[in-house]
Amino acid sequence: MWSTGATTKAITVSPSVNTSYTVTVTYSGGCTSLKSATVTVSNCGTTYCTANGTNKTNGYINKVVFRTICNTSGWNGGYGNFLNQSTTVTKGTCYNISVSPGYQSSCSQSCVYTRVWIDWNHDGDFTDAGELVFAPSTASTSVRTGCICIPSTALSGSTRMRVAIKHGSAPACCGTFTYGEVEDYTIVISGGNTREIMEETATEETMPIVSFKLYPNPVSDQLVVEQIDENNMPVENIATDIQLIDENGRVAFKTVFTDAKEVIEVSNYISGIYIVQMRTKSTFSTQKIIISH
Repeated sequence: MWSTGATTKAITVSPSVNTSYTVTVTYSGGCTSLKSATVTVSNCGTTYCTANGTNKTNGYINKVVFRTICNTSGWNGGYGNFLNQSTTVTKGTCYNISVSPGYQSSCSQSCVYTRVWIDWNHDGDFTDAGELVFAPSTASTSVRTGCICIPSTALSGSTRMRVAIKHGSAPACCGTFTYGEVEDYTIVISGGNTREIMEETATEETMPIVSFKLYPNPVSDQLVVEQIDENNMPVENIATDIQLIDENGRVAFKTVFTDAKEVIEVSNYISGIYIVQMRTKSTFSTQKIIISH
């Protein structure tokens, strides 16, 4: 809105970023005035498509674990709105995720497909490149675990993560389907643009020498990594950095775990020979595995 005192005029603008815009007003007689104004763009609420299941007979979302989110929800009528549950992630960092299906009866469990999306650019959909962040290729009755890496190009701030499971075929990010369930969570993106590795708190002198067992090999779905001591006993509370490296030397997967056993979902990687690198503060080990679908 500008005014000469005698004349007032409203100007409509549609800026895309927070910045300063210079407004030039030229009088018909040739007089020019410059004025700088700061225009602030605020998010008035992004509208997402709806998605839900309608029947729990063949499985529903029972538990989601991602960073500080640890939500055992059970059946929520096909859709669970958990946007009040949030966790903060850092650009360039990878985090474990697990999604557990639930069933009405332990005697009758159907395989379900699992999908997870994150709206990296905050545009109100999950269809942009890279926003399908977890997509095991096979259906299962087991807990699905994997790793989500936060891209350096992600926009900072709050955004949405959508989790879905479905019986019969893989769920889409939008729409209604019969067997399965959908849940939404809030993710807060922050930080820099380099990959970060969690650091161990134990000292090198107090850390035991550990070795690793990987199985099955070849593997098609879930790779189990166990860390054991010299007596073949499980070792816990030792931060282990794991990297899965493909034949071209690219890091396909990266995570840090402290439990005695870690299950890595490999069903969404192409078949081939991979090198698994495992590193603690006192141990470094590599093993070759074959992923075969």
